[in-house]
Amino acid sequence: MATAKALICRFSCLVAFLPAVGAAGPAFSYDASWYKAKGWSGEYPNGFTMASDVTINIRGSLDLGAPKSISCVLRKGATYHQWNKKPVVADRLEFISFTKIAIYELEASRTVEASRNSDGRETTIEFKKGDRWSYLAYLAEGNFLIKFGDTVYVAGQDLFEKSTEVEAPVKGDQSTYDEWLKLKCANGTVGWLFFNEIKNTPGFSKANISGYGVAGDLPKSPSQRVIFSSPSHRK
Repeated sequence: MATAKALICRFSCLVAFLPAVGAAGPAFSYDASWYKAKGWSGEYPNGFTMASDVTINIRGSLDLGAPKSISCVLRKGATYHQWNKKPVVADRLEFISFTKIAIYELEASRTVEASRNSDGRETTIEFKKGDRWSYLAYLAEGNFLIKFGDTVYVAGQDLFEKSTEVEAPVKGDQSTYDEWLKLKCANGTVGWLFFNEIKNTPGFSKANISGYGVAGDLPKSPSQRVIFSSPSHRK
């Protein structure tokens, strides 16, 4: 398993330029059974590029029950992704994820190499049969956050080999992972967009990613560019 220091360094490149938020804890409709993290998970996190100008209604808070009362204009070519650093900083975008916490139990004693999330220090956890640990959130490259006792660690897939889920977070097809984006709209409004509600819908396309860690807006077409005929106008 990659060391926590190296893994967190790589994962941080996804979110290091985002505004600071709480690492964990409940937020509005998300209670203590959810783990709150800064950033969206995955080797290639989700995101989207606008295929056309779109006006949608978004929420004023991180709450699925909140009314979608804010009118938000999104312009063609704009890319909303953690790797599109310029608008992330300029518009103070916030990518927040919530993972439903699951509880696992060790079927047999085993030794697991892990790293403390707080400082990246590598350590060995001596699990005993019957010990329970909490799955908090996926990071990248098969590594994820767990909580054992009072400590949060970065662990790898081998921990699942001798573990059984004893407390399923949800039943049926309920979501166990939610992604939210706080954005400043083209019309100046600010609010929260719930990713599940816009993916695969008209006007929204896959994020314009040019390489690992790099995403950007699409070039503006001639019709989108503002042309001034008088030199007295300032761009």
